[in-house]
Amino acid sequence: MSPDDIIYVSLLLVSIPIGFLIKNVQSAVHRQWLTFAIGLSIAIATIGFDVVHSFVTILGTYIICRFAPYRYCHTLGFLYSFLYLLFFRIAHYFGLPKPCNHSNAIQLILTIKMASIAFDVHFWHLRKTESVVVNKLPGLPIKSLPSLFDFLSYGYCYCGLLSGPYFQYRVYKDMIDNPNAGQIEVLWPAMKRLRWVPILVGISLSLGNYRSAYIISEEFYNSTIFDKLFYVLVHFIAFRFRFYIGWALAESACVIATLGAYPEATKPRPGAGPTIALDDNTSKNDQYNFETVYNLDIYQIETGTTLRPAMRYWNMTVQWWLSAFIYRYWLVLLFIVSAFWHGIRAGYYFSFMTTLLCTLGQDRFLSFFSPYFRGSFSSKAFHFVANFVAIRLYEYSSLGFIFLDIDNTVTVSGSLYYWGHIFSIIMITLSLIKPSSKGVREKMSKVD
Repeated sequence: MSPDDIIYVSLLLVSIPIGFLIKNVQSAVHRQWLTFAIGLSIAIATIGFDVVHSFVTILGTYIICRFAPYRYCHTLGFLYSFLYLLFFRIAHYFGLPKPCNHSNAIQLILTIKMASIAFDVHFWHLRKTESVVVNKLPGLPIKSLPSLFDFLSYGYCYCGLLSGPYFQYRVYKDMIDNPNAGQIEVLWPAMKRLRWVPILVGISLSLGNYRSAYIISEEFYNSTIFDKLFYVLVHFIAFRFRFYIGWALAESACVIATLGAYPEATKPRPGAGPTIALDDNTSKNDQYNFETVYNLDIYQIETGTTLRPAMRYWNMTVQWWLSAFIYRYWLVLLFIVSAFWHGIRAGYYFSFMTTLLCTLGQDRFLSFFSPYFRGSFSSKAFHFVANFVAIRLYEYSSLGFIFLDIDNTVTVSGSLYYWGHIFSIIMITLSLIKPSSKGVREKMSKVD
């Protein structure tokens, strides 16, 4: 593990027991101050001077929401937070210190939080002045306009500070104001989040020798295609398992602090929170769950037959935000915003474009071949093959996230003979050949 990884995991581990302190504090004011003070202390201790960037992001968004016309504050807040993210990434060209990796992680989550709270303020005004129906607007309605301290405490809340999950401002305030927090069962839900971590850690450590540097070495390029594919397979297992571990720890910290705790009757969803109207008169006897901060579904990712589950069940809270606030208003910008949020390195854009192509190719692969495998055994065999292909395409389309640099990404893709691109193009081409129903039935009968 790198020094950054050690710091990152250590802070996540420390955050978990802190939650017991937070949930048992009776005063909402003291609870809010604690989440803010702990988060700000972690930020200063890990990123030092870079904390100025996060403060400027929060302060600027607050000023926009406080003084800009409410009809435009959401657009201005969104643009400000994302344009500042761009400045943050190029600040070293203006003589400022280059932000560290942990600073980038904090800024990523903070950018979405500030864009989100600007929408919250806009929607609050719409409901008050124009009587807009609540369920016609995305997100949970806020009860009052947030103060500067509300902005700061939400932005610096120690839960999810370094890695997510993303949560709405209303979710944060519901945790702060929940009078039943001390009675909510959190230990078992947290253990459910952590149950796979020891196994994931063991596998990740055993695969520690499979490093990215080897994939761009001359020895890798001179190896056989099978050796290359196997190395990429193993390396990507270690790569995504690191995210599994980090998010499991981060989710557990949220759970222990009762962040995202809602009665099961409200049917919460990741990122969205309750999907059925929330009753303010909740009881300590209500059954709570923490789906609101559920960020990852490992089973769905690892067993899906297409790339869609990998995208849908990966970083689910951010996926909800993109769907609710970007897809809803600016469809064509969905993938651009997602790529820009991750970074300005060309490898990200290469990966997103590759993912689009591979997703379409995998869909066509399933639609073209699945009618021929309807038998009990043959359908299971085809499902296994489809899952194997989906995970391999997932690895292939993620090369840009591993290397970031476009030259290395394209070179490694070329050394793999661009197999993901070629496979997808072939599948898309085959899908243009529409077999008749009669022909499909005849072939199905022969297979069965």
